[in-house]
Amino acid sequence: AMSEATFLRSASYFEAGIGALYDSHWEEYYDLSLELHSLLAETQYCNGCFEIVGKIATIVLNNAKSLVDKLPIYINLIKSLGARNRHQSAIEIGITAVQELGIQWLSPSPDKLRIVADFINIKLRFEVMTTDDFLAIEEMEESKKLAAMKLLKIIAYYGFITKQEYAHTVVTQMLQLTLQHGICNESCTALADCSYLLLQSMDIDGSKRLAELALLLLEKLQAKKIFTTR
Repeated sequence: AMSEATFLRSASYFEAGIGALYDSHWEEYYDLSLELHSLLAETQYCNGCFEIVGKIATIVLNNAKSLVDKLPIYINLIKSLGARNRHQSAIEIGITAVQELGIQWLSPSPDKLRIVADFINIKLRFEVMTTDDFLAIEEMEESKKLAAMKLLKIIAYYGFITKQEYAHTVVTQMLQLTLQHGICNESCTALADCSYLLLQSMDIDGSKRLAELALLLLEKLQAKKIFTTR
């Protein structure tokens, strides 16, 4: 109850802050406007006010200057749709956002044979990789690629709930981005998801190897986080 009250108070503060801004605040106080609206959307998502999240998202998406600035709003909008069991809409908006970031998407209803072929190809590239080669992959730095990985992680979740072909496609794209642009936190999720999908298809050895890589990467990233915060 205390947590809920905190979110309700926070929403009222953010709303008051937005109300105090001038009519031209998006031009004169862009950073402040973006932060207040983004925080309000996140708070209202936590409050379960999903319709309000949609209205805030429309405002931000119409005024944000860059795709990276839109990312927090896209994430909250997608999650709010998912919370209302509108999983297909959540996936479609996620796909739109990923495409805006320059990531190629096959199609909303991709060919199943191509899905399987691409998935097997990418899992083989990781499966045959030595541990030393895997751990030598550099970290992802490009902001748009990092943003895309965050979105793809959420799309994969709803893909598992609705259509598994989406899950295969998203996991494949996440692993391709990892090979091409480097590792990140979401790479751990992609490897773990790939392991699960392989286990479903009874590829025990492949599933075990991808799970091992996920744990190795998790340990590597956690270790770095610990050392960099000292």
